[in-house]
Amino acid sequence: MIVRKSCKPDVCSPWIDLIKELLCAGKPACKLAFGQAIVSQKTVTIVAQHGNGSLEYSIDGVLFQDSPTFLNQPCGNHKYFVREKSNSACIAAGYAFIACDCIPEWKNTEEPPLTQCINGKVHSYQTDGCGNFDYKLTNDNCPPPCVPVWVDVAPQETQCVGGKIQVKIQDGCGSFGWRLTKADCNVCVAPQVPQATISQASCLNGSPAGDAGIHFAGVSAADRYGYSQGAIYSGAAYAQAQAMPVGGNLDITGLAGSGQDNTFVFRFFNGGDGCFTDREAVIPALNCPPQCVTPTFDLDKEDPTCNGGPSNNDGKLLLQNVTGGVKYQPCQDTTFTCAADFANAPVIAGPGPVTVYDQIGFFADQPYKDFAVRVYATEFCFETKTLRFYNPCGPEPCLLPAYQDKTASSATCTSGGMLNNDAWIKITGIANATKYGYSVGVAYSGPDFNAAEPLIASELTISNLDGSGNDTSYMIRLFNLAGDCFLDVAITVIGGDCQTPNCCDMIITSIELTD
Repeated sequence: MIVRKSCKPDVCSPWIDLIKELLCAGKPACKLAFGQAIVSQKTVTIVAQHGNGSLEYSIDGVLFQDSPTFLNQPCGNHKYFVREKSNSACIAAGYAFIACDCIPEWKNTEEPPLTQCINGKVHSYQTDGCGNFDYKLTNDNCPPPCVPVWVDVAPQETQCVGGKIQVKIQDGCGSFGWRLTKADCNVCVAPQVPQATISQASCLNGSPAGDAGIHFAGVSAADRYGYSQGAIYSGAAYAQAQAMPVGGNLDITGLAGSGQDNTFVFRFFNGGDGCFTDREAVIPALNCPPQCVTPTFDLDKEDPTCNGGPSNNDGKLLLQNVTGGVKYQPCQDTTFTCAADFANAPVIAGPGPVTVYDQIGFFADQPYKDFAVRVYATEFCFETKTLRFYNPCGPEPCLLPAYQDKTASSATCTSGGMLNNDAWIKITGIANATKYGYSVGVAYSGPDFNAAEPLIASELTISNLDGSGNDTSYMIRLFNLAGDCFLDVAITVIGGDCQTPNCCDMIITSIELTD
C-alpha cells in the first residue's frame, strides 16, 4: 500500500493542535498506523501497526472498545478508529467495505423456458439471482395429453437383428422403438481401417497447446465416421455421423494436449449402425518444461469528476494494449494481496480496451485509491501492474516513483548439476526514486524508508539471489525523495533446471587383494 499523510486546514485546527500538545506532553511520538481492515461477511477486524502499548477501537471515534473486532456491521463503506490507551491523542483511522445482502428477483433464465405440468397448470423454471431456483405457477393451462401415433423416423434408421431388418419408429410423444420387417439383412462389409498416426501437441507457456492431431490414411468401405473421448465409443450414431472424406483420408486436428494419455475411439460405418469398425487412437502424455512468456498490457484511467466534497462515481479503470494475455483479475490494493483465481477470472477478448471498474469515486476525506490488475497467460504465468486514482476534490498528489522495464534471470548450474546462488533482478528507467528495498513473496515485508538502501542511478540490479528449482516471487519497493509515497514492483524469478551430468559405466577388469 502507498502511504501518504495529508491534512486539510480548517478553523478548528489551532484548537486541535493545542489539545494534542497538552495531551501528548511528556509522551513518546505517535507512530500508530491503521494498517488494514479484515472483512468476513458482516464482521470487521482492525489490524493496527506501530502502536505503543494497549490499543482501543471505535467505529464512531467517540465510544471505544478493547476488542479490534466489530460484529453485525451494516453494509456500505464505514470509517473505523484505533488509538493508544495511554495517549488518547495518538489515533489513526481507515475504511472497510461490507457487501450488501442479495435482494432476490425471480425471473426466467432459460431459453427456451423450462416448464413442467402440475395439477393442470404450467409451472415455469425461475431463479432469484441469489442462487435459489424453483418452478413458479403461471396462468397457462397444461396442453392435453399426447396421443401416441407410431410412424417411421425420418430419415430412416435400420438395424439388423436375427438376420432381419428392423426399422426405427417413434410415437410422436417422445418414445421410440423398432419395427420388424420381412426383409433379410444385407451382409456387412466391415470398413478396413489402418492404425492412426498421431501428431503431438506443442508446448505454449509451459503447458500443452490445443494443436494435437489424429490421422487415418487409406480407409476403405466406410461412408461415415464418428469419434468420442474415452476407451468406449459414445459418439454419434450412423444417422448423425459425419461423411467420410473422398479418398479415405481423415484428419482430425485442434485436439487438446495433456499431461496424461488422451484416448479416443473412432467408429467407421458402412451403410448403417449395424456395420462398423472401431479403432482406438491415443495421444501420449506431454510434459512441457516450465516456460513463461509474460503478457504485456497497459493500465489507463478516467479520473472521477469533483462534486465539491465527495467526488462523483464516474471514474474508470481501463485495461488495454494486451498482448499474450487470456484472462485478467483486479484487486483493490498496490501489491495484489487478493487470492489468485485463474479459473473464474474474466476472459480477455482482443487487445482491449477492457473496462475493469466503471464506478470509481471518493468520499470527502479519501486522498487516493490504489488498484492492481493481474493479466494471465496461463494459471502460473502472469504480469501484475498497479495504478493510483487521486481524489479530484482533495490535495495535490505526491510525486510517485516510476520505471520503464523489469527483467529477471534464473540461477545458473554448476558442472555437478547444482544451482548457483547467482539469480538476479534488474529494473531500468527508474524516475522519482531515491531509495529501495525488496522482500520475497507477493506482499512487501522489507525495510521502511529510513532503513531502505540508497538508489544512485536510474537502473537497479539485485544480484546473487538464491538459486531455486521453483519459481520465486519478489516485491521491490521504490521510495520517492520525500519518503511520503512509494511504488511496489512485483517480479518472478523462474526456477532453474539443472540436468545431471552424463556419466558412463565403470568396468572392473581385475581385483588385487593385499595383506
